[in-house]
Amino acid sequence: MQPWKMKTQRVACIWQNRNDTIWNNHSNTALQIRQQAFHAWQQWFNAQKLHNCVVQQPADQQSVRWVQPPVGWIKCNVDTGFFQDISTTDQ
Repeated sequence: MQPWKMKTQRVACIWQNRNDTIWNNHSNTALQIRQQAFHAWQQWFNAQKLHNCVVQQPADQQSVRWVQPPVGWIKCNVDTGFFQDISTTDQ
C-alpha cells in the first residue's frame, strides 16, 4: 500500500464528512471516516488489479456487421461482455 494514496483518500473522506455534516446534519466518527477511507481505497486498488488483467478473446469469435433497420423502425444496439474467470460483466 502506498501511504500517500491512503492519506489522500482519508482527506477526501474527511471533506465528504464535512459536507455531509453541513448539508445533511449527519456526521461520522473518526473511526467511521477511517473505515470509509480504507474501504474506498480497497475498492480502488481492486479495480486497478482488474483493469490490468489481460482479457483473452475467444479464437472462434465472429464479426457481426451492422444492418440498417427497415423504414419506420428504430434500432437500439446494446453491448456487454461477460468474464467467467473473474465473475463479472462490463457495461
